[in-house]
Amino acid sequence: MAANEELLKQLAENIYGEAAGKTIELLIRKGEATDEEVAKYVGISVNDARRLLNYLFESNLVKYRRIRDEKIGWFTYFWRITDDPVDKIVGHRISKVIEKLKRRLEYETSSTFYICPHCHRRYTFEEATESMFSCIECEQVLESFDNTHIIEKLEKEIKRLEEIKEDFLGIGTE
Repeated sequence: MAANEELLKQLAENIYGEAAGKTIELLIRKGEATDEEVAKYVGISVNDARRLLNYLFESNLVKYRRIRDEKIGWFTYFWRITDDPVDKIVGHRISKVIEKLKRRLEYETSSTFYICPHCHRRYTFEEATESMFSCIECEQVLESFDNTHIIEKLEKEIKRLEEIKEDFLGIGTE
């Protein structure tokens, strides 16, 4: 296996688990495989193989071509590894993580939170008012929750990932 192919396999495995790594391994070895061949090789159901292949496709790790059976009208999909450069795939993945972290940061900075001192369930201000500022699980009175440490951690991680994306991959942040 070439270095890029090994990296692609590791990336798939890290994101989606061992079955994804085995799927990439099969596609590298065979060049192309159907859903059924992937399912048999990996040892999972055809539906699970299709779901996994779609996840891998959404992550730009695999591509497909489809052929229509003229008799029954169904499509057969032939899957193969992507021909996109690995650094582009990693950059795309980092961008998606940064985007999710920014959405979470927005949520944390735009909301006020309360917490149950007993069971530690966290509530937004709206949820706390609906429950009359008492925990819906143990009925303890809710206390104000300072999420500054969460905000700081999110900001630090976003900055770290943006630096990795920019320095390592040579891709500017959006």
